[in-house]
Amino acid sequence: MSKEDGKWKRIGTYIHKVSDIKKPIKYTLNEHPLSLNHCYYFRYEKKTYKGSTGETDIEDSQTRVKEIIYSMTHGGKKKSEQQKTLKFENVVKLFLTYKKTQPIKPKTLHEYRRQSKYLIEYFKGRDINTLDTKKIYTDYFLWRKNYYKTHKNKSIPTYKKNGEKIKGRRFESISDTSIDRENRLLCSILIYSKEDLKLLNGVDIPKYTIRGTSYKVREPLSWSDYCKLKEYWEKKNPYYWKIISFVDKTGIRYPSELLKILVKDVNLRELPYGSVLIRNRKSMKNKVINNRIPLNQETRDILEQLLSRTGIPKNPNDPVFVDDKGLQIKYINKSFKKSLIELGINPNLTMYSLRHTYVTRMLIRNEYSMKMLSTMLGHRDTTMVDKIYSHLGDDDIMRTTRRIEEEKKKI
Repeated sequence: MSKEDGKWKRIGTYIHKVSDIKKPIKYTLNEHPLSLNHCYYFRYEKKTYKGSTGETDIEDSQTRVKEIIYSMTHGGKKKSEQQKTLKFENVVKLFLTYKKTQPIKPKTLHEYRRQSKYLIEYFKGRDINTLDTKKIYTDYFLWRKNYYKTHKNKSIPTYKKNGEKIKGRRFESISDTSIDRENRLLCSILIYSKEDLKLLNGVDIPKYTIRGTSYKVREPLSWSDYCKLKEYWEKKNPYYWKIISFVDKTGIRYPSELLKILVKDVNLRELPYGSVLIRNRKSMKNKVINNRIPLNQETRDILEQLLSRTGIPKNPNDPVFVDDKGLQIKYINKSFKKSLIELGINPNLTMYSLRHTYVTRMLIRNEYSMKMLSTMLGHRDTTMVDKIYSHLGDDDIMRTTRRIEEEKKKI
């Protein structure tokens, strides 16, 4: 590194001991008034290595040089063959730009952006080439698991409603499933770095294994809680109650499946109570699943009420679930949560958990076989239902037996 005209200023000389190299490597950091970033200089096996660290902070520059030294001492690459470097946050930006051009749902892209914020928070400033061991997943998992303990100011999120800031409920922890998704996204980013950006050369992308946490399937709503919700919503917003009740009685996904129901999908002539076609159901193998599910008296009544309203379009391709103004309400999750809190019902329930409680009820009642129930839920086989609901044990069997015996006495 030249010191021509005395413009180069040496920051310091440092010694770095590489674990499997006998002789420590001495390197220097320099700064120049015309350059924002620090520069490094060191020699290894009679070869000179010099260049910009890409950093302005001394500690960050030292970390960067150590990464370069490790790369040189373990890869033996010439300067012309040196690995291209890129900070993690810049790779994420390129990854999201690339995904924007791919045929994915806007909601999926939104989730990628949301999840990547936490990944960037943890890996910011790291060279993407250093993320090459499975330890990155473990370290990140532990960091996220304790996130609200170390970031107490973020445990209560704020939302904007009608221009006003509203505080949400306090979060105590983050589910393993959520962290699994973030780690899977991290794995996808690393694969993109290798295949599209030609980074991580000679590195096998570490695979991420889902932690396999047990699913928590909560008990179905008690009859008293169900009645509380019904009374609450029939007064406050009858249309919302129709949504809640329909999801609770059919187990379909809200909003992805319920809002896709069209007028032409409803068949009220089929015995005993009719049926409804659920389109484009979620499939792990990216195969479209369309199937009909049976209605009961309550779900039939809901559809009849929605279809009998005046002033609402009822053409074959018009959606069924619209409010009295003909508009679809995409999300009622926050309103549902608020009603649970006000009524003193388990606040951990969500609109999606109604699907779980539906399946639990059906299995306890023993009204459908596992295969039939899986088909009604839109699964290709019984694997998912068996995996999630295998917790049903002796107590549930005894309750079912008592129900059957009580029904026999009535005959």
